[in-house]
Amino acid sequence: MTRLIFSGKVDIFTNRCLMLTHSRFEGSDIPNEAYALKGAQGFAWYRDAVIYDLDQENCWVEIYQTQRLEEVSSNVSRAILLPFSVPEAGHLFMMEYSDILSFEILPGQYQLLFERRQLTENELFSIEKYAAFAYQPQGDSTSRQFPRESPEHCKLTFVPTQEPVEPKLLKFMPLNMGYKTRRKLESGEIAPESLFPKELVLSNKLLSDVAIP
Repeated sequence: MTRLIFSGKVDIFTNRCLMLTHSRFEGSDIPNEAYALKGAQGFAWYRDAVIYDLDQENCWVEIYQTQRLEEVSSNVSRAILLPFSVPEAGHLFMMEYSDILSFEILPGQYQLLFERRQLTENELFSIEKYAAFAYQPQGDSTSRQFPRESPEHCKLTFVPTQEPVEPKLLKFMPLNMGYKTRRKLESGEIAPESLFPKELVLSNKLLSDVAIP
């Protein structure tokens, strides 16, 4: 059975990352080697947190809990599988620009699948919930417009497990890919796997220990 835990627009603005933590994070900076690798591998992982690299200033986030890992959606640009634990309190926190969101999930060990894609123009104009991204042009109260670059859709799926979870990049497209690289990828001259980092780094530290208050 699949349970929807959270669905909504999340404003991230300047930091352009999606952060899940065991406790409320109110630090101002994370000067740490694992965090510096976020851009190269798409995430920074700590024993009490995971931070995903994003491209836009806000995104639509959906969080699910299910009993088995489903096949990765074909239209995503990134799919990252990581181990993640939920503490005994059964709460996780998600950082937003001006707020800290929280949600409940059963304590335990999980496979955590992150999937990222951009919303299509058709979705923005035809699915009512995505109207949250719209704005009214100055001096025009009758129409609505959407950001020039489509907002991101991020899906997080928690799957309980008792086995060790090997971190994997199932799909990985760099956020700022050069024109020549994109052409080579589209023509089949290079394989998508060639863009993957050679190794994934997970920190053995707690985010709460390395962050600056």
